[in-house]
Amino acid sequence: MHRLVLASVVVSLALFGANDGLADPTLPVTLSVVGHGVIHVRLAEGRVAPCDSSSNRPILDAWVKAGTTLPFAADGECVCVDHTYGTFRDKQWSLAKIACRPVPSRFHRQPDPVVRLVVSTDDP
Repeated sequence: MHRLVLASVVVSLALFGANDGLADPTLPVTLSVVGHGVIHVRLAEGRVAPCDSSSNRPILDAWVKAGTTLPFAADGECVCVDHTYGTFRDKQWSLAKIACRPVPSRFHRQPDPVVRLVVSTDDP
């Protein structure tokens, strides 16, 4: 009986990986701007849109040039991003997008831990 229990534990660890129960407290995020020119970008920690909501914690509120990739570390599980685009880059805002920490699935037990955000200077 003890051998059966031990064998079950070994198989479980081999299939699912050992996890000490402690999740990484930070959420790695990369923000890439594609296109041409400069746009206004807001990045915030939180699950609420728009990103400048008082429920979120601001991470970035700046003008960013196309071709730039910026790394961040958020303390929460989700981030919110919105940006200007098109002809009126000081007033034409995209709809906010919420991205959260990837979770393992039966097909991807070890998902990429980085939330990769790409925003365009030309499209919402």
